[in-house]
Amino acid sequence: DIAPAGTIIMSAPGAEICCNRATWNICELCPGETQTFNLTIRSQVTGNLCNRVNVTSQSDCGCCTESAEVCTFFRGIPAIHMCL
Repeated sequence: DIAPAGTIIMSAPGAEICCNRATWNICELCPGETQTFNLTIRSQVTGNLCNRVNVTSQSDCGCCTESAEVCTFFRGIPAIHMCL
């Protein structure tokens, strides 16, 4: 998972995080089996940000790639700076 521009990955349990990319390595997943991965990001900007995840597998049948996307509208002030 590569976090959208303007966001920071805050946590991704079980993943290796590098350069705002979270990577999970799965040893084996049987047909019909599901697995859930959690990702928490913080937005530094407002607006509609879309997060796209890509999955690649290698098997006896060859390589398979799939992806999914979810969008979230971040509104409000991403940070407040005050000088007195």
